[in-house]
Amino acid sequence: MKKYLLSIFAIGLVLRLGYLFLFSAGRPVHIDEWSYYQLVNEFWLAGVDSNFVYHPPLYPLFMLAIFKVVGVSFIALQVIQLLMGGLTAVLAALIGKEVGNEKIGLIAGLVYAVSIRPVQMPVMLLSETLFTFLLILAVWLFIKAIKKPQPQISPIAQIGLRKICGYLCKLMVSLPNHPWFLLTYSGLLFGLAALTRSIALVLPFLLAGYLIIRKEGRAKFLRSAIFVVIFAVTLLPWVIRNYRITGRFMPGSASYGNTFFWHNTDTMWAPGSDYISDIKLEDFKRYSGRLGNQVPQEYYHPSIKQMHQLIEGKNMAGPLAQADFYFNYTKEHLKTLSFRQIVKLELVKLYRLVLPYHPYYNPFPDLTFMITLIFFCIFIYYFRRRNVSINLMKEGIMVLWILIGYLLIMTLVFGGMPRYRDPYDPYIIILAVIGAKELASRLRRTVRPIPAPNRL
Repeated sequence: MKKYLLSIFAIGLVLRLGYLFLFSAGRPVHIDEWSYYQLVNEFWLAGVDSNFVYHPPLYPLFMLAIFKVVGVSFIALQVIQLLMGGLTAVLAALIGKEVGNEKIGLIAGLVYAVSIRPVQMPVMLLSETLFTFLLILAVWLFIKAIKKPQPQISPIAQIGLRKICGYLCKLMVSLPNHPWFLLTYSGLLFGLAALTRSIALVLPFLLAGYLIIRKEGRAKFLRSAIFVVIFAVTLLPWVIRNYRITGRFMPGSASYGNTFFWHNTDTMWAPGSDYISDIKLEDFKRYSGRLGNQVPQEYYHPSIKQMHQLIEGKNMAGPLAQADFYFNYTKEHLKTLSFRQIVKLELVKLYRLVLPYHPYYNPFPDLTFMITLIFFCIFIYYFRRRNVSINLMKEGIMVLWILIGYLLIMTLVFGGMPRYRDPYDPYIIILAVIGAKELASRLRRTVRPIPAPNRL
C-alpha cells in the first residue's frame, strides 16, 4: 500500500502546485487572511507582550515561524500548506483503511487528492489547512485506539532469550501502538486543533462520551479521562494567558460574537461580504510595518462597514467586549424572527455549507463535491437500512458520524460556508466511497450473466 500512498501524495501535491502557480493569481483576498497577517505583524513587534484574543494562537504562530526562517514569503507558506494538503489525502486513505478496507482507503485518498475545494484551500492564508491536518491526524489515531491494535512482537523476543528480556522488548515495540498512548497522542492533537480553530473545543468531549457508551468494561472510563485530560492540559497555557489578560475563563477566542452575528443577520445575505475588494495578497506588506495598522476602510464590503458602525461611539474596551455586544445583539435579532424566517435562515446556512459554486468561495464549479454528495446520500440510505457489510465497519463509521453531525450542529448554530466544511470533507468522502462500493456490489448481484448459447 505504501507505493499507492506515495502516488496519492504526489498527485495531490502536483494538482495543488498547479493551482497555486497557474490559477490563483488575482484571486480575491479573504478578510481573515488580512487578520491573521496582522497578528503575525503584532507578534513580530510586540512578542509575548501581545494581548490579542480575537483568533486562537497556533496558526499565527505557525505563520510567524515560517516567516522567521525564510522571511515574509507567502509562496513559502503556501507551499508548506500544499504539502500538508497532500499529507491530508494520505491520512484520508489511512482512515478509510481503518474504517473499511485498503481499497476503500485508497479510493477515498485519491478522491480527496483531486477534489476541487481541497486543491484550492491550501493556497489561502487561512487556518483551515493546518486545522484539517491536525484534526485528521487526531481522528486517525483515535480510530486506531478504539480498534485496539494488537501489540507487535519483537524479533529479539522470538530468538530464545530470557522471558523477561522478551517481555521488555515486546513492551518497547508495542508501546507506541498501545491504545492508551494512541489516545494520549490524539488528545494532544485535538488540543492543538482547538488552538488553531476554536470550533473544535467541544468535539473531544463528544468523542469521550462515545468511548464511555461503548461496551468495553470499566477501563473505558479511565481511557476517556486520559483523553480529555490531555486535551485540557494542551489548552491550559492559552486559558491561563487569556484569564490574565481578560479576567475571564476563555479556552477559545473572541471571534465567536462576530461569527454569530455574521451568519445570523442580514450580513450573511451579502455575497462576498467576507472578502476585501481591490486588494491582493502582496499588497499586505504595503499596509504593514507598525503595530495596529489596518486595511483602509474603503476596501471593506458595505455590510462590514455597517457591522463596524454598530459599535462606533460605544466605548468598548477591546475585542472581547465587541464579541459580547455582537453576540447579544444577534440573540435579540433572532427573537424578532418568525418561525418561517428561522427555517429559511437555517436552510440558507445549510445551502452555503454545500455551496457548489460561488464567484468568491468556489471560483470553479465544485463538481467533485456534488458527485461526492450523491454517493454520501446513497451511504445514508444503506446505513439506515442496517446493511450487513456496513455494520461490520460500524465502530469507525460512528466516529465519522460524530464529526459530520458536529459540523451540522455548528452550521445550524453559527453558520455555514465551504471553508467551514473543508476540514470535514475527508470524512464525507470516506462515507461516500463506502456508499459507492455498496451500490456497486448490489448492482453486480442484480445483473446476472447471460449464459453462452449451446452449440450442440
